[in-house]
Amino acid sequence: MSNPQIFGVANRARSLAVTAQYRANVFYDFPIAGAQDRDGPNARAPVSIFGRPGLRLFGNYGADPVRGWRVVLPWLYVVMGNTFYRIANNTVAAVIGVIGSNSGPIYMRDNGTQLMIVDPQTGQGWNWQIFGVSAATGQAQDTFALIADPDFGLGFGATHVGYLNNFFVIGVRGANPLTTQVFQISDVGDCTGWNAAQFDLADSDSDALIAVAGYQNIMRLFGTRTTESWSDVGAAPFPFNRMPATSMGYGCAAVNSIAEFGDMGLAMLAAGRYGSPIPVLLMPEGYRPIGDDNLIANLEGYATVADAIGASYMIQGRRFYQLNFKSAGHTWVWDSESQVWCEYTSFLNGVETNFVGGLSEQFFGQTIMADINDGHIYILDSDTYTDADRPIIHHLISQHLFQSDKQQVLNSVQFDMEEGDGLPLGQGSNPLIVLRVSRDKGRTWSTPMTAQIGAQGLYQTRAIFRRLGRARDLTLWLMHSDPTKFVLTGEAADVGMMPT
Repeated sequence: MSNPQIFGVANRARSLAVTAQYRANVFYDFPIAGAQDRDGPNARAPVSIFGRPGLRLFGNYGADPVRGWRVVLPWLYVVMGNTFYRIANNTVAAVIGVIGSNSGPIYMRDNGTQLMIVDPQTGQGWNWQIFGVSAATGQAQDTFALIADPDFGLGFGATHVGYLNNFFVIGVRGANPLTTQVFQISDVGDCTGWNAAQFDLADSDSDALIAVAGYQNIMRLFGTRTTESWSDVGAAPFPFNRMPATSMGYGCAAVNSIAEFGDMGLAMLAAGRYGSPIPVLLMPEGYRPIGDDNLIANLEGYATVADAIGASYMIQGRRFYQLNFKSAGHTWVWDSESQVWCEYTSFLNGVETNFVGGLSEQFFGQTIMADINDGHIYILDSDTYTDADRPIIHHLISQHLFQSDKQQVLNSVQFDMEEGDGLPLGQGSNPLIVLRVSRDKGRTWSTPMTAQIGAQGLYQTRAIFRRLGRARDLTLWLMHSDPTKFVLTGEAADVGMMPT
């Protein structure tokens, strides 16, 4: 009898014969120094597998999805369609004004008293005075207005906006090959004031400038193939200088993928001059790839990655980076603690597709997420086990179980769960897990089998499956879809060998 390792950390990509492994809507917790070896002394691995947090509704604001948003406490500022809203913690939304387009991403930055909005579809910039005070009356005033300075964007308009050291920084719209590399800075502390002389070029390479981001006291200028780093040296007349020897051979593959990632830096989907799209962390010392070969092989198969939406959030002290590829129908999430990638899905209209959560923000101690399809805003919640009352389906597909190409008999497999967490009534009162077995390396699967994981209070329930057949190669597919907690603490397979 043998008791092999079952669930690993790889993802299927190039060939099911190499690995059929897959994970959806879960994350791994390795308690031993983040080690990824799941093969413990009794093949009960020193790891727990948790279901991802669910979504509960914060508010529904119509048919148009969030195009861009920014938290400046105590408010959440949002653009949906062509309308600019201010949303309070009690979910009540107030219309502030309208902008010049109805779709496409919107970018926002603030300095505490001004919120600047850039609409790359029109090139226009807008200013919302957060704490404006009338010079004539001394009374508080809120104003929302188009940035009218004729020097804004050198007359061409803006494509993106960043902020560093009390300067708003924009990428200038490209009317010719020269202006595709231009960035411009605002007057100090004022997004409404611009000087036609306050610009420079991100021209260490010939690629176009597509995004700007100020973070960790460095201004990053992202091209399509390269990245430049600039710092504020306080010089006159232009305070920013390119940092020596910092032009890097990765550019930005998806502008909306850029997300602040705590003290680790910026997370984003990068692109090289000759290479594939690859998720990275951009730290002060440079780029660190975080995508494994199988993930990158999957991304290479997408028709486009340019529409990827990046999000960063914390779950129980762990920081995650999410990439939602709307047109490709996939969402991938990286756990910086375990270093493991997992797919997130949502169940919509009877079909499992990419996760509905896109942009994320922290708002009064909660992670809020914008629906990629419409105007719903959710709260990401570890104690919620549905996506706004829609089921979450947890998937785990194992490694290939084979031993020297010998015929094996799978006598039984047991999954150690957090049992006894069934609901009092209805769906989930008798929660189940579902198992299917493949005997041809993950190409076809057996009829589903079920096992109970414990009605409420039944803490000693054993989720065990027996007499699962024989083959030279066995693969297991575990699923769970009840609106209950999913925690897998270990698994054990009893595999016998056929006589030779």
